[in-house]
Amino acid sequence: MQLTIRLLIPEGSLVLDIPGIEETVSGFDLDRLSYRWQAPEHRLDVLQERMAATVAAAADAGLADRWSLMQELWSMVLDAARQPYRELALDAGSIEGRPRLTEPWFC
Repeated sequence: MQLTIRLLIPEGSLVLDIPGIEETVSGFDLDRLSYRWQAPEHRLDVLQERMAATVAAAADAGLADRWSLMQELWSMVLDAARQPYRELALDAGSIEGRPRLTEPWFC
């Protein structure tokens, strides 16, 4: 599972037909094959960047404790939403052996 991927809007995407989307989407990025866009609430873009950096750092460090990473991301979401911290309740079963963001075959 990719924990912090942004929505990719390729040419011809039905997302481009959503009324008012032109307020969020800007030019097409040939390198990424996707339109550039920003969330209507700037704090969401900041949150996504912080979370992506956290996941990347964890991947570089070997991502030994995935549950702690999920709790850290959950804490970031609650903080951005200005909500008090509450325990993350997620019964995902065993996560050992599952693909990660850095799996070379995924991309």
